[in-house]
Amino acid sequence: MNNKLRMSKTNIIIGLLSILLIISLSFISVIIWRNTKNFLISQGYAMAVSNLIDAAENEDCAPFPVHLEERSVQLINIDCLTPDEAEI
Repeated sequence: MNNKLRMSKTNIIIGLLSILLIISLSFISVIIWRNTKNFLISQGYAMAVSNLIDAAENEDCAPFPVHLEERSVQLINIDCLTPDEAEI
């Protein structure tokens, strides 16, 4: 009888520890996923800004298009404008 009680307690403890392990791994996975997602978003933002800067620094000083969904604008580096145009 005492052996069965010990086995039962052992099984309960193993079950509870297994549940705690699963919950802990789930929380850790969510934290890692969020950090990875935020890192990738930041990298995408940095790449977009870098591409805009590269396009603005083109040597022929041509305007370049920037699109976001249905919106579109033409941008140009202000250093490419003559002093009279820059005052406007």
